[in-house]
Amino acid sequence: MTALSKPRILFFDSGVGGLSVYQEVQKRLPDCHYLYCFDNAFFPYSEKSEALIIERVNKICTHLDRLYALDLIVIACNTASTIVLPSLRQHFSIPIVGTVPAIKPAAEYSSTKHIGLLATKGTVKREYIDHLIEKYAQSCRVEKIGSTKLVELAERVATQLGQHVKRGLICSGDSFIQGGERLAQIKQDFPKVIAVEMEATAIAQVCHAFNVPFVVVRAISDAGDGKANMSFEEFLPLAAKQSSDMIVAMLAELN
Repeated sequence: MTALSKPRILFFDSGVGGLSVYQEVQKRLPDCHYLYCFDNAFFPYSEKSEALIIERVNKICTHLDRLYALDLIVIACNTASTIVLPSLRQHFSIPIVGTVPAIKPAAEYSSTKHIGLLATKGTVKREYIDHLIEKYAQSCRVEKIGSTKLVELAERVATQLGQHVKRGLICSGDSFIQGGERLAQIKQDFPKVIAVEMEATAIAQVCHAFNVPFVVVRAISDAGDGKANMSFEEFLPLAAKQSSDMIVAMLAELN
C-alpha cells in the first residue's frame, strides 16, 4: 500500500493528551497515514465559550481536510468532543469519532455503582455529559469533579511564599535553549509560550493516561538568551529550596 493510497486519519486535540489515543489506534490500524494536530494556541479549551470552540475546531479541521483529503477525524479531546461532534458530523461526510468520558464502561464494570468523573470544569458542565449519565449510568451515583484546584493552590502558596507566579503555556523539548534561531522559532510556532523545559510533557502524558490530577510548576533560571545573571550551578540550590518550600506548603493544605 502506497502512502497516497493509505487512509488518512486526523487526530485533533487541544494538547498532547490525545497521543495516548493515537498510539492505541495505530497499533490496531498500522497501515493508515496519521496526522496529529494539537491546538495549543487556543489553550485552555475549558475556559473558552462553546461557540468559539465550535467555530475554531470546524475551521481547523476544514483547513486540514482541504490539505490532506481526510478519511476520518478523531477528536481526541473530552472538552472538544462534548461540544463539537454534532457540528462536525453535519459539516463533514466522513466519519467523525469523539472521545468522551468513559461513563458507559464505568457503569458496566463498577461493583459499587459509585463513579468519579475527573475532568476539566468545562467538560463536567456540558449537557452532553448529563445525557451520557442518563443513558448509561442511571443506576449509578456519578460524582462530577471538574477542578483546577491544584493550579489555584500552587498559585496561592507561591504568592504566600513571596514568589512571582505566571500561568500559561510551557513547551517541552529535548535540549537546552540558548537563544538564536531556536528561540526565535519557538516564539514563532508558539506565540503564547512563557517557558521552555524538558520534562513536563512526559509527566502530563502519563497523568492524562491514568486520569491523575497534576500541576507543573517551573522555576525559571534564565531567559534562554545566554544572559543569565547567575550560572545554572548557582541557580540549582535556590530553585531546590523554593520548590521544596512550595511542595511542603501545598501538601500541608491538601492534608
